[in-house]
Amino acid sequence: MDTTTLNRFTARAGVLKALAHPARLYMVD
Repeated sequence: MDTTTLNRFTARAGVLKALAHPARLYMVD
């Protein structure tokens, strides 16, 4: 897996995680 694909996958996972757990993000902030 090249770096571009890895970064894209990581970014997408981060977005999905943020959408799935908005309360956690607010608690962290």
